Amino acid sequence: MIAIDERARRDGRALEYLGTYDPIQKPARIELERERIEHWVGQGARLSPAVKSLLKRSRKQQAAAAAEA
Repeated sequence: MIAIDERARRDGRALEYLGTYDPIQKPARIELERERIEHWVGQGARLSPAVKSLLKRSRKQQAAAAAEA
């Protein structure tokens, strides 16, 4: 997952790398830099529907992991 200027080319340079998503692993591995994502949203970034979904899934995974511990 990256932050990118919408005016950049489709394969343009990323402004910042914000996390990874590996759907092959069971359960899917989602690692996100939440603080940096919030920073970019505060700067006016818009989240894609896919990123919104991953954030929601990540929160559920963290809540489940906390409940197990």
